[in-house]
Amino acid sequence: MSLASPLLPGQQLEIGMPGPKLHSLLNLDPDLEEDRRRFDDEAFIEEIKQKPHAAKARYTFNSHYESYLPLHMVIMLGASTDVVELLLNIYPISIAATDCNGNTPLHSTCEFQASLEVTSLLLEKFPGAAMEKGFQNNTPLNIACRYRPTLEMISLLINVCPEAIREKSEDGLTPLHSACSYQASFEVVSLLLKSWPAGVKEKDNIGMTPLHNSCEFEAPVEVVSLLMDKYPAASREKDRYGRTPLQSACWHNAPEGILKRLLEECPSAVKTNDLLMGSLQEYDFENEEARKLVSSVCCIMCDEMSKEAAVEIMTYFIKVNWWGGVCIFLSVHPDVLNVLEINDKYFPYLLSRVKHPWKLLTIWQLISNKQDLLAT
Repeated sequence: MSLASPLLPGQQLEIGMPGPKLHSLLNLDPDLEEDRRRFDDEAFIEEIKQKPHAAKARYTFNSHYESYLPLHMVIMLGASTDVVELLLNIYPISIAATDCNGNTPLHSTCEFQASLEVTSLLLEKFPGAAMEKGFQNNTPLNIACRYRPTLEMISLLINVCPEAIREKSEDGLTPLHSACSYQASFEVVSLLLKSWPAGVKEKDNIGMTPLHNSCEFEAPVEVVSLLMDKYPAASREKDRYGRTPLQSACWHNAPEGILKRLLEECPSAVKTNDLLMGSLQEYDFENEEARKLVSSVCCIMCDEMSKEAAVEIMTYFIKVNWWGGVCIFLSVHPDVLNVLEINDKYFPYLLSRVKHPWKLLTIWQLISNKQDLLAT
């Protein structure tokens, strides 16, 4: 199967005579679901069979003033495989034609979430389209990752062209960056990571990792956790403006679960000053619980802390069952056990919840002198 474009170098598309009725059938807005449902596959097929030359003309529409070939427009309107295949049979090289933005029909299938059958047909006819760069230097895979694609769609694109997963857009975004920025599913992100594990470390043009993107653009908690499991050091990475993923999460009101995970992995990030937004200690949080979590860790990371503050913070962490916060506290201030009366019943539970080996060792060392506890 050839990856080469059916358009030869220097070859121009043949321009046909526009058909008024065909224009009428296509003059719909693909961004409106109601208009997509109004597209009449049967009427279109009947008209194009009578006037096949009209498939080679470019049209402008009320919703899109730039000119499009019918192939582009039917894909954007969600046409059936029969319609797409008929147009390809009449005008085969249109599969490589670009619209005014430089996008091929395959780009359109990915943006407008065409059926898997239509996408498979285009890739069968022109597999090299999977590596074509369109608007802002995006491949179809990068486009697909921005429109909450199905796992099957992403799997198909990667199987046909595995190299596309490493291609970056004009802004330096990989498909993984795009998936994390546009709330792709856990399954899709998992597949992208499995296909290119090193992608989790890639940075865009302003130094943001996929973890930054997931925190800034409200990715699901399980996606954030997956990225951190694959590359924990990403929690310490800073972008061009000095932001760690914690700053990105705080500025965009991320859920408490994400804030806790980021704080557990890199508590020192609370001391980072963002060149755009300033210090987290001065930030006006919309969520009171988020503010309390961050301010408590800020206090822990200070050089000095009063006994009263220590008691208040530890009591709060235990009350909300944030054992990761307790681990942060004990790791930074191991002497706290000498001045605080922490009920022995919490320690076995605390040990059972510690995930990081170094934290487990720290907590174990701290309680190793509590012989009465170890003997029970």
